[in-house]
Amino acid sequence: MPSSTTRYEILSLVTIQELVWGNTIIGPVMIGNNVILAQNVVISALNHNFEDVLTTINQQGVKTEQINIENNVWIGANSTILDGVHIGEHVVVGNGVLSQKIFLPLMWLWGISP
Repeated sequence: MPSSTTRYEILSLVTIQELVWGNTIIGPVMIGNNVILAQNVVISALNHNFEDVLTTINQQGVKTEQINIENNVWIGANSTILDGVHIGEHVVVGNGVLSQKIFLPLMWLWGISP
């Protein structure tokens, strides 16, 4: 069980491509068992606040929303997983996907998935 200060949790048998630069994980993120991340994947649970048009974005702070990636998921190269996303078991996220929502188990995703 992660503590309240844990920024991310990675379970067993997770593969993050060796000798490949560019993967970025910004928590809070939970990555399940047997997950494969290809190169240049961005998983970011952090987003900037931008509700007040009279205040610059850099002065409005940030918010985070947990990302959950369940077991047996493959995330292809150059994909971006944004705050609040939940990826179910056995999901394949194709190369270059921009993911902003919940994906049910056994889905295959390509392109932009708003």
